[in-house]
Amino acid sequence: SYRDSIIHYESGGSITLDVSTGNSSRQVGIIGFGTDTTQNTTINSPISIINALQGFAFVAPRNLTLDSLAVTAVIQSITSTDTTITAQIYTAPANSTTFTPLECASVSFTAPCTNSSNGATADITGYICAGTRILLVVYASSDSCCGVVNVFVNAGLATT
Repeated sequence: SYRDSIIHYESGGSITLDVSTGNSSRQVGIIGFGTDTTQNTTINSPISIINALQGFAFVAPRNLTLDSLAVTAVIQSITSTDTTITAQIYTAPANSTTFTPLECASVSFTAPCTNSSNGATADITGYICAGTRILLVVYASSDSCCGVVNVFVNAGLATT
């Protein structure tokens, strides 16, 4: 219908993500609309975004229902094994600078080897009120080791 839309995200350049075990603190990627940045944060914890980083959030112009999230990663280099990349939607109420992970709004996939790509699409659920700010955060995890992954990220968030 005419109300269906896709929010497009892309890193613009290669971003460096720390690969850690569990929900420990690490360097995550905040993906914008042809730009990116990194921030040190604990996984599944709120992220405070201030100053120029505010430009990375999409403001919902109307009430939205999130339908699916598709993400592709092109790995430039990787120093860990058994690495999983997760893209997670974070939201903040209007006029807030604190973003929290939106439950049931993420997609994960196995990181490919260097100079390869992989990705996934997931049906997600979430209701977003007009004025809510939407942020895409990407992080890397491993059950067995730590390391670093340099990656380009592209994503699409489908809404109705």
